[in-house]
Amino acid sequence: MKYLLAKFALESPSDFFGTLDSNVDDRSFSRLWADCGEEFEPVERVENTGTSVWRSLTAPGGFEILILTFPTPEDTGEAYYVGAVRMSESECRVFCLERSAASSETGDSTMMAELAPHGRMNWGAGPNPTREEFVARVKAIISDPTATPLSFLPIRLV
Repeated sequence: MKYLLAKFALESPSDFFGTLDSNVDDRSFSRLWADCGEEFEPVERVENTGTSVWRSLTAPGGFEILILTFPTPEDTGEAYYVGAVRMSESECRVFCLERSAASSETGDSTMMAELAPHGRMNWGAGPNPTREEFVARVKAIISDPTATPLSFLPIRLV
C-alpha cells in the first residue's frame, strides 16, 4: 500500500492532498484502505484499525505535510507512517517510517525511507514510531539542504 500511495502522491500531489484531506474528511484514508483491501482474499486483508490522516502547514518553508497512519506493522518493512510533503503544486516528497528488524537486546526498531519517482532512499535508523517524532525527522531532513541519504535503491515508481 505504501508504494501505491507514494506513486499517487508523486504523480499528482494536488489530487493526493485533495483526496486525503483530513480537514474535509477524516475517514478518507480508512475508507481507501478498506476499498483497496477488497482486491485481496479475505484471509490476506489487513483491517484498517488505527488508520488515520493528519495534515499540517507547519513544515519549514511553509510546506504542507500529510501523514497517513497505517495499522500497526507486524513484519519488517511494513510502514507505521507514510508522509507526503508538498513542495509545490506539482512536486512532493514521500517518506516512510518502517518497522525494521528486531534484536533480542533492543526489540523492534524503525527505519526512515524516502520514496522518489526513480528510487528508494534509506535515511537510516528512524525515531520511535510516534507521529510527532516521525514529523520531526521529516522536517529535519527537508530543512537541511546538505542532508543526504545513506543509500539509494533504483526502482521505478512513476
